[in-house]
Amino acid sequence: MGRPRLVWRILGAFLLVTLPALALIAWYAGRLMHDQERAEVHQALLVDARLFREWLSTRGGIADRDGVDRLCRSGSRSTGVRFTVVDASGAVLGDSDERPDRMENHLARPEVRRALAGHEGSEVRVSRTVHRGTVYVAVPYRQAGQIVAVGRD
Repeated sequence: MGRPRLVWRILGAFLLVTLPALALIAWYAGRLMHDQERAEVHQALLVDARLFREWLSTRGGIADRDGVDRLCRSGSRSTGVRFTVVDASGAVLGDSDERPDRMENHLARPEVRRALAGHEGSEVRVSRTVHRGTVYVAVPYRQAGQIVAVGRD
C-alpha cells in the first residue's frame, strides 16, 4: 500500500520540476526563432532596398514622379515587396501599394529620418497605410553627392 503512494509522490515532484523547465525551454526556443526570423527579414529587405536604389538610379532618378511611382509598382510586382520613395522633404514620390498623393508626409518616420541623415534605417511598427505590422528598411538615395530621397521597403 505504501509503494503506490511513494510512486505518485515521486511522479508529482518530477512533473513539478520538469513541466516548468520544458515550458521555459519552449518559450526560449520560440523567442530565438522569432529573433532569427526578424533578422533574416531585415537583411532581405535591406538587400531589396539597396537593389531598388540602384534600379532607380538607372531609370533616371527621382525627377519623373510618375516614373518613380510606376517603378515602385513594377518592383513590387517583381519581388512581392512594398516599395516607397520619399523625397528629402518627406513627400511620398512613389509607392507600390497606395497613390502617393493620398499619403501623409513621411518625414517623421524614424527609418526615413535615419536614411536622410545618411544611414540605413529600420523600424518595426503597424503601417498607417495598410494597417498591419510591418518591418521597414530605408536607404538614402544620393544624386551628385547629396541625399535627395529615401528608398524604403
